[in-house]
Amino acid sequence: MPEYIQVELPKQLDNYQLPDPSLATYWSNAIQHRTFWIDDEIDASILEITRNIIAINREDKAIDPSERKPIVLWIYSYGGDLDSTLSFLDACQLSKTPIITINAGVAMSAGLYILIAGHKRYCLPRARALIHSGSIGGMSGTYEQSEAVMADYKKSIASLQEYVLERTKIDPKLYAKKKAKEWYVDSSEQVSLGIV
Repeated sequence: MPEYIQVELPKQLDNYQLPDPSLATYWSNAIQHRTFWIDDEIDASILEITRNIIAINREDKAIDPSERKPIVLWIYSYGGDLDSTLSFLDACQLSKTPIITINAGVAMSAGLYILIAGHKRYCLPRARALIHSGSIGGMSGTYEQSEAVMADYKKSIASLQEYVLERTKIDPKLYAKKKAKEWYVDSSEQVSLGIV
């Protein structure tokens, strides 16, 4: 008869919980159908969708881009982290597999930038969007460090302005006038401004 030994778990595993099983279903369905939801604050977790965009493009490598099944991104987000957003925008722009973005109700700040990253873009009838200059949160350090952070942030904001103007029909003068405010855009304005 085999001997059984009792193994004691290390203390750091005492409170270990298995991941929510619905997440496995979500990712399985998302990857299979190429449909992803961005429905929370945008942070480093969006890199998981970035990885999937890269993997899908690798999988589609031998297929002509016009024949590829598109990737669909449903967006319901009030925005979030600038660095994560910039990385995600690059992945979308590099994707040869078409990306369809849909404003599912709210595409504000970073959510708007992701919305206009789509090769084809749509919005629901009551969907709202927000364009603004963003904000820097949690900045600390010496005066020189704060100056460096502000200079870098200004470069990012200027780059995003160029990105918005290239990918929409927004007039540069209108953008300059509105960007310092909280510029809310309803669905009909999103269409007329070429956001969707």
